[in-house]
Amino acid sequence: MNTEYQYLMHWQLFDNLRNEQPDFMSKVHAVTGNIADEGLGLQADEQAYLEENINIVFHSAATVRFDEPLK
Repeated sequence: MNTEYQYLMHWQLFDNLRNEQPDFMSKVHAVTGNIADEGLGLQADEQAYLEENINIVFHSAATVRFDEPLK
């Protein structure tokens, strides 16, 4: 896991999870995609991994265009 995601996991947002499940980082699998692309821009192997192994998703997609419609 790269340092950006390691930094993210130390945010206060994850304090409760960290207190209840100290080893939660061993269960985190970060992927890079593009929500504007079909299939979220995920590679086929990443999509298959997610479908078979993941039951909780932390979505952190964003845009830097501040004039986009909310929908």
